[in-house]
Amino acid sequence: MRAAIDLATQSPNEPRCVLLRHAERPPLQPGEPGTELELTENGKKAAIAYGQTPKDLVSIRTSPLARCRQTAECIRNGAQANTPIVEDTMLGDPGAYIADPEQAWQNWLQYGQEGVLRHLAQGRTLPGFHDLQAATDRLISHLLGGARGPGTHLAVTHDSVMIALLAVAHGKPLEVADYPGYLESVLLARVGGEVWVATKHGVLLPNVVMSAAGR
Repeated sequence: MRAAIDLATQSPNEPRCVLLRHAERPPLQPGEPGTELELTENGKKAAIAYGQTPKDLVSIRTSPLARCRQTAECIRNGAQANTPIVEDTMLGDPGAYIADPEQAWQNWLQYGQEGVLRHLAQGRTLPGFHDLQAATDRLISHLLGGARGPGTHLAVTHDSVMIALLAVAHGKPLEVADYPGYLESVLLARVGGEVWVATKHGVLLPNVVMSAAGR
C-alpha cells in the first residue's frame, strides 16, 4: 500500500494505528446477528500469512467478537510475537458507533447487512447509532491515544466500523469499491500535529473533522 509507505516516511517516530477488518468468515444469514461466527479455515490461513509480513508490531487491540479475536491471534502467531491481545468494545460488541444495541439491531432487521452498510457509507446516522462524526472523533482519539510509542499498533474490527470512519474522513459517500475487504486496513497517524488517514487507494487525507483526535 503506497499510503502506508508515505505515512511511515512522514511520521517514523510517531505511533501508527492499523485499523484492520477481520479475516474471512462464513456469510451472514438474514435476520441473524452473526455474533458467534468464527473464521473460515481460509481466513485463519490468510491471517497467519498477514502476520508473517514484518510490521514492527507493538500492540494488538480487537473487537471481542470471535472472528476478530481469532484474526488477532492468527496474526500474532504468524508474527511469532508474544504481544498481549486486548479486547476493546470501541472496535465492536457494540463498537464506537452504537449507542443502543437493541435499537441499532432493528436497522439490520429492516435493511439487512448491505442496507446498513450503504447508509453508513452515505454518512447517515441511523436510529440507535451515535452521531457518526462525533463517534469517529472519539474512536480515532481512543486508538491514537492508546498507541504508546513508535511502531505499529494493530486494531482488529468490522467493516461497519471502518466504513463509517471512512465516510466521515472522506467527507462524501463511499462507493462499494471503497468498502474494506477481509484483512484490508486503514492507517491512522499524527503528521505535523494533524490526524492523517491512509486508505486502501493510497490517498492521504488530512483530518479536518475530528478536532479532538488531532490534539
